[in-house]
Amino acid sequence: MTVRIISDWGTDAIFSIFSKSLVRLCILHQIRNTLKYVTSKIQEEFMSDLKLVRRMTNKEITKDRLFDLEEKWRGKYPVVIESWQHNWKQLLQYL
Repeated sequence: MTVRIISDWGTDAIFSIFSKSLVRLCILHQIRNTLKYVTSKIQEEFMSDLKLVRRMTNKEITKDRLFDLEEKWRGKYPVVIESWQHNWKQLLQYL
């Protein structure tokens, strides 16, 4: 039996019980949480770069766009970039 869970929290706990499950995180919640850490003066520029990532039409192209985002913003917003990297596999469940 396969269990599909859509979640925004506790993926480690879910995997510990349902090891073969697919956990899908909500891209909109990821973006909203990202903007908490980006200063308002830079949000428009950051979102312009992030828009290329969130379009998610092809896994390889999307991964390249995430790498570009990391290169540009890692120095200024390391917590944001680490969050995207940590959640990447679950965010890609939408593709």
